[in-house]
Amino acid sequence: MEYTLVKTVTYAGLIKEVNDLIKRGWIPQGGIMEDQHGRCLQAMIKT
Repeated sequence: MEYTLVKTVTYAGLIKEVNDLIKRGWIPQGGIMEDQHGRCLQAMIKT
């Protein structure tokens, strides 16, 4: 199984959507890096 690191511009209001992707297995737990403002800077996406 491979993962691709993608940069995102997901802001706090969209974190729920990111969590939904985690639940579906598209983003592994711990695969998201956020800055201090809660923005999603990058995420590991299953490819």
